[in-house]
Amino acid sequence: GNWKLKSIDYDSRDIVGYVVPYHAHSDFIQLGAELGIFGFLLYLGIFLWGIYYVFVLLRYSNLEINEKVFLFLLITALGVYTVDANLNFPIARPQVLVVWTLIMGLITVYYQKYRNQTFKNSPNKSINSQFLLFSILLVSCSIFVNNKVFQSLKGQMFLLQDFNSNQYNVPLNQVETVVPNIPNITVTTIPINSVKARYFVNAKQYDKALALIDKGTDANPYLFYSELLKSQIYQSIGKLDSAKIFARKAFFGLPNSPREKRIELITVSNGSKFISCGTKPIISRVLRYSFPISNPPTVIWPDVKFAIPQMIEIKVVFPAPLGPKRARISPASISKLIPFRALKPPKYVLRRSLIDTIAVIVLSLDN
Repeated sequence: GNWKLKSIDYDSRDIVGYVVPYHAHSDFIQLGAELGIFGFLLYLGIFLWGIYYVFVLLRYSNLEINEKVFLFLLITALGVYTVDANLNFPIARPQVLVVWTLIMGLITVYYQKYRNQTFKNSPNKSINSQFLLFSILLVSCSIFVNNKVFQSLKGQMFLLQDFNSNQYNVPLNQVETVVPNIPNITVTTIPINSVKARYFVNAKQYDKALALIDKGTDANPYLFYSELLKSQIYQSIGKLDSAKIFARKAFFGLPNSPREKRIELITVSNGSKFISCGTKPIISRVLRYSFPISNPPTVIWPDVKFAIPQMIEIKVVFPAPLGPKRARISPASISKLIPFRALKPPKYVLRRSLIDTIAVIVLSLDN
């Protein structure tokens, strides 16, 4: 099911603490999104097929009344499952799927008996044998995969317990073998290789950690946990430019990532280093103002010969971190006009108009 991966891309602004909406709360919508219209119609056809079988049996068969009552109860149970499948995700609950499979199996058995009695069909033993062998082969593959998933779930308990508590209790020499290669993501879609990389980052084995992180990024490129680990690695080895790139990806890709994890985002701009630890407003401002905003001209005009005009440095003071996001600016201008031409005989002196404008900026801080 790729729903749990793609849903992160759509819900990234609302995901908090890596809690991924990996079920759509409707099996029909989820399977339709994963399998397309054809897969959606196939899944819907299973229910329509069961309803049709029961209708034929109740309407045309010669079954006894108690058997028809039993079939009516079966179709009622199938209706309850259908409602649940529209509002929930019973397809992810094996204990519910067993009941659904039993209902469909009983309906099929009753219908096959009816067809054999009505049309005098004799069973084809050759086809039945081939179907049985094919079913055993499919079941064997399913058992193999499910056993791998079961072993992985047991190992994930230890990895995720360390992950949630920010600890490293699993020995480093057992990290790579604690879970099998199937599946490559946890139940909550965190890449297992990235979870393993935590331990190598803690042991400062950065090359091994980066190799695992790259595999984790391929497994789930939407969660951005791998990018967070990369930013921490590059920070530790002093590659601040790379740390900045991956930190921005991690933060803006999943802005509500868990605050209990100590996230250090580093930006480098014009030789300055800004560090923010776990404070979302500061992080966003640091990343927002880490680039040059404008380059005002510094050319003196008009040209002068021997006099050097006085230059005043312009300093911009941003509001305090806890102050208002927008400053209130109240401009007022003062003009001083000198006539464009001043004529005094016997010499004619030509002077330029001079307009001095003073802008008064008032920054008010709201309580």
